Amino acid sequence: MATMKVILPTEAELTVEEVPMGHPFLRAASLHMAKACEPQNNEFMLCRQEYKHDPRPCVQDGREVTACAMKFIRQVKANCAVEFTNYATCLERSSINMELCKCRQTQGVFDDCMKDKLGMERPHLAWMTLTKVHQTDRPRPEPRRPAYLDIPGQGQIEELPSDFPKFNKQIFRGIFNGTL
Repeated sequence: MATMKVILPTEAELTVEEVPMGHPFLRAASLHMAKACEPQNNEFMLCRQEYKHDPRPCVQDGREVTACAMKFIRQVKANCAVEFTNYATCLERSSINMELCKCRQTQGVFDDCMKDKLGMERPHLAWMTLTKVHQTDRPRPEPRRPAYLDIPGQGQIEELPSDFPKFNKQIFRGIFNGTL
């Protein structure tokens, strides 16, 4: 809920150069860009996860992700513009879903250019699913204590009462065998 105490970012803090590319070009560059900008993206997503209901602390991290993407696109355009454009055009014309399987030839040419001129290999398909540890300087968030634990008479109990029902194996078996 916004009140007078909420300080919103200024227009200058929110203004950032946007990546001036359409969907086919972003799809063509996606795997290479994801690998190149992984640290910045992980830091941003960590911030968003920690501040689920307040994106204001993550504005600077978002700017860093966009700056990384812009730097990457400029490098690609400076070194592999023709191959990149051919691959993106093939994706756009291949089908309504921009299926990669129909553009493997132009993808191979683009990947070779990225490897030769920028030293970046295309990550294998399972690369995004690999478990990775992200090192960060961000302080660890304090665990949230549920509000119900602070209500008198509520919360966790030290031990179960003596008349608490015990687990009955015969009743348990009967439920699953259909005898009850």
